[in-house]
Amino acid sequence: MTIIQALFLGLIQGFTEFLPISSSGHLIFVPVVFGWLDQGTAFDVVVHLGSLLAVVWYFRARLKQMFLACVDIKNPVLATDRKLAWYIILATLPALFAAFLFEQVLDISFRSTLLVAVNLIVWGVVLAIADRYATKKPEKKRICRPYKKNCHLYWTCTSVGPTTRNKSIWDYHDGRAF
Repeated sequence: MTIIQALFLGLIQGFTEFLPISSSGHLIFVPVVFGWLDQGTAFDVVVHLGSLLAVVWYFRARLKQMFLACVDIKNPVLATDRKLAWYIILATLPALFAAFLFEQVLDISFRSTLLVAVNLIVWGVVLAIADRYATKKPEKKRICRPYKKNCHLYWTCTSVGPTTRNKSIWDYHDGRAF
């Protein structure tokens, strides 16, 4: 891979990560479209790490507030921040477990352009249907409640795939459509 290809794929990752489209799917399709060799999973992990660092940097004040709430467990004022921190940690565990458990399968089969294409189409249709039939509720500030997230493990584990936008799925699962 050349430096230009790496920079281009890094830009693709940066532009697509925060849109309701698949950054991972684009990282697989772009090399195919341009006739480049597959950059491999290690490169994809590094550019995703860059996205993660950008998110951590953007939310650094809020993350610090949640961390301090976990340290100061006796302060009732910080209970909401403490709950949110634990919910984030607990929401991450199923995807980590699925990725660890199915590492070899994910590394081989999820780099298939046919699988990526099918997943992009299927999830695009699912989200379009959900958007069409979603009940329009006024937005209100809320913290997630585990008892309302019966399918939480399933929806979190779907984010392990290269074409599933966890944020998009979670929005619809969070009471708007599913």
